[in-house]
Parts: sequence; C-alpha cells; structure tokens
Amino acid sequence: MTSCITDPARVGRIAACVLALASLASCGGDSTAPVAGVPAPLNCASTVGGGGDGYALGSCGTTATNVFQPVQETVVVGGVDSYVLALDFPPDLPQSLDEPGVAFLATDKVLDASHEVFGALRGQAYASPDVAASPPPYVVLTDFHRSWSVLAPDTDPPAQELARASYGTWEKFAVPGNPAEGYAGAWYGKRSDPVVPGWPTGANRSYAGNVVGVIGPDGSPGAGLDRLVRFSATLALSVDGAGSISAGQMGALAISFVPPGQTVPVVETLPIDTIRLEQSSGATPGTLFGSLQSAPGPGADLRSGAFEARYFGALADPGVEIAGRVRFTTANGLVAVAAFGAQRQ
Repeated sequence: MTSCITDPARVGRIAACVLALASLASCGGDSTAPVAGVPAPLNCASTVGGGGDGYALGSCGTTATNVFQPVQETVVVGGVDSYVLALDFPPDLPQSLDEPGVAFLATDKVLDASHEVFGALRGQAYASPDVAASPPPYVVLTDFHRSWSVLAPDTDPPAQELARASYGTWEKFAVPGNPAEGYAGAWYGKRSDPVVPGWPTGANRSYAGNVVGVIGPDGSPGAGLDRLVRFSATLALSVDGAGSISAGQMGALAISFVPPGQTVPVVETLPIDTIRLEQSSGATPGTLFGSLQSAPGPGADLRSGAFEARYFGALADPGVEIAGRVRFTTANGLVAVAAFGAQRQ
C-alpha cells in the first residue's frame, strides 16, 4: 500500500523536472485552440485554516496542496522500541483527530519499508495499525536517532547513533481508504534520563548530523513537485563559547526511489539552494530559535523559514547532542517540515 507521500515510480522523475516545471509556469502562450473545461479537484479538510505557523503539514493530494498546520505533538520515548505519541489538533480542524496517546512497541515496526526511508537515510518506523496490512486510517512514527545509508546494508552500530536525543516524523492519515489526505509533522525530544539541557560554554564546538522531513507543493501554479515526498540532508553546526549557533548549514535535499524492476535505490537531489541556519534568540537552558536563509546558488531560494533546537547532555558533559526541527517555503512553490539531530565532533 502506498500513501500520498510515497510513489517511487513518480518520485524518481521529480528532481530532474523541478526547474523545468518552474520555467514552464512562467512562459506565455498564444494558442487559439479551444480549452476544454476540467472540473476543479475537491478540496480536503486537512488544508482548512492552514497558514505560516506550525511544524506540521496538512496534505491534500487531490489538489497538490500542503499547508502548515499548528498541530501540537508530544512524543515520550520509553526505551528501545517504546514510544507514546499524542496529537492535539487546532480548533479549526476536527477535534476527533486528537490522539491522547498512541503506543508503539517492537511489534509495531512497519512491514512497509518505504516508511523507513527518507531520501538517503533509513531510520526506524512504527505504525498503528501496520500500514502494509491496511489502508488509512493509521498513524506512523519514525525515529532517526539510529540511521543508516540507503545505499549500504544495515550494520550495527549504524552510520550514526544518538544516545540522548531522538528526532523524526509522524504521519496521520485518518480518512478511511483515502491515502491522498492526511497530516505529517516533525518531532524531537530526549531519549534517556538524566538529560541536562544547559548550553555548552567555554569553547567553540562543532556538530554534525542529519535532517529528515517531508516536502511538497503549496498549491501554486508550477510548483517544483507534484506531491509530498520524504527527504534527508546532512547538517553541520558551529557553536560559540556562549553556546549560541554561530553558523549552520543543511546539505543538499536528497530524495530516493527504487526504479521499476530494480532493487537498489537511486538518490537524487532537489535543485534548492543551500539552506543556512541563523540563530536569533534563546537563553540557556532553554530553546534556541532562528531563521533559515538561502545561500547563493543556481537553485530555488527560500521565501521563509524558521527553526528551533535544544541541547541534550549530561551534568559533566553538557551539549553533547543537539536536536530540533525546521519549517520553510521555497520560491518554486514548495513547503516543508523536518527534524534534525547532531552530535558534537
């Protein structure tokens, strides 16, 4: 079964066409041929009231529209293969969507491997009920505190493993039998106790990690994608002696797909300019806040973007890890939410 976020046969052709789609949208025409009327696609409840806030998306596949929705999520990590996800939807969305607490255990690991893969990375995914066995409604949670390259076999230890922080995504597709309408969001939080959230001080530090999320069209003509897809990126952060982010940069946004008749995935990058993180506020031991900015380049620029993050460490070793989430919109009609985690180098 395939949700609106996953269609490998189509996703594989997306990256090469993104700039071409944007260019075609700006071209004029002078045809006198008659234009046949095409009924407008039905709107989805998931995009009602959406705006520029929130780290979740309401997704409508029938209109190729995704909007920010301020869905509040809480994820409690209980240990290995143990999670509880709670969702609180805003008043202009049906309150029946709220989830007081969905539990995930080792027996809830997904059978549909596509839910584990975000671009060039593979994490761990859990579903209730298992998405390979039934169509919506279902809820999915991913965690990338352990992650592997999709181009290499799973190994133990993995390519990266965080000890004190977890980060990932959640999905809720609530309309029975309808994979084209739902919600997706980004989350991060503590993985183990005790966790000390104080900012590291006294010396400059660097962090390296990954970003995972979903990106798709915002409904504008000529958007750079035709559906919501999963992506990953690398992340590099520099932190000054006061614990503030002095420089930060996301690598190229990668998507992946398995061509028909093959078993090895192909990884492609989206033509979006490099994204920089610029901290603007925050104080120890609280959350760091900032904006996302485009670096110079030939790809699409950001129209807007924001991030938040927290440190995760021990009393004798503060700031050993950092995790957070981002949201942004692009000049070629895309909207995205994602989570990240990084380790001190």
